[in-house]
Amino acid sequence: MNTRLTNLRSLMKKQKLDAVLITSVSNIIYITEYNGFSPLEREAYLLVTKEKAFLIVSALHIEEAKKEIKNVSVLERTANHPFKEIIKYLVKKSKIKICGFESESLTYAEYNFISPLFAKFQSTELSDLRLIKTSKEINAIIKACKLGDEAYSQILKKVRIGMTEKEISLELEWLIRKAGNDISFPPVVAFEEHAAVPHHNAGNRKLKNNNLVLLDFGVKAGNYCSDMTRVFFFGEATEEQKKVHETTVEAQQKAINYIEDMLAQKKNVISTTVDATAR
Repeated sequence: MNTRLTNLRSLMKKQKLDAVLITSVSNIIYITEYNGFSPLEREAYLLVTKEKAFLIVSALHIEEAKKEIKNVSVLERTANHPFKEIIKYLVKKSKIKICGFESESLTYAEYNFISPLFAKFQSTELSDLRLIKTSKEINAIIKACKLGDEAYSQILKKVRIGMTEKEISLELEWLIRKAGNDISFPPVVAFEEHAAVPHHNAGNRKLKNNNLVLLDFGVKAGNYCSDMTRVFFFGEATEEQKKVHETTVEAQQKAINYIEDMLAQKKNVISTTVDATAR
């Protein structure tokens, strides 16, 4: 039984929806637990009704999706049976009147075609479904973070004077993939003032002694991504740089202490409530 589908249908019931059309890759992956789609292309549509779920894919994914995905009917879209015809058929067959959709994912052209198929086509927020993680999800996140730590330790041993930002980026990605893992996103490597540029594109600048180096990367585990940003000095840091580092560490520790205090307070409130209820 797919608990995520059950939770989605509970949300549909609250919002009085007959169905939801899911188009974002992240939510399709979350519901189906199948991670074979490109985040850059429209390779799948997921229509979930009160009783059934239909994943519409191209021939590129049909065989693997049918083999990997449970509790979802996988349908193939072709030139003779395009998505438009399939969605029309499913709407009529399932008697869908009110359908939710992801406003931040659906294109203008798709909306113009699909919306007339329903008596009401309304924006639906699905992010709440993913707020509370299961133990399986938490373990996947922990694993992704540990894999990131391991990759960081390994890349530090590989960095040499004369290497370019691009070379270090490729080396880091290779270390991650060689271990049988996948990257969360293309690694960001930046030297000196380049580190101040958000999501700097690694270039051909060469590393020199006493340079500041920024690494921003992540590793995937069980469809969950870690995201690590680290700055280190290749050589000797200046007094000003040391002071900035110490200030940053102090601010970080204060934030960690604050979060821990808040969690402890919340735990005490829950414990007190349970005790009061027990009495």
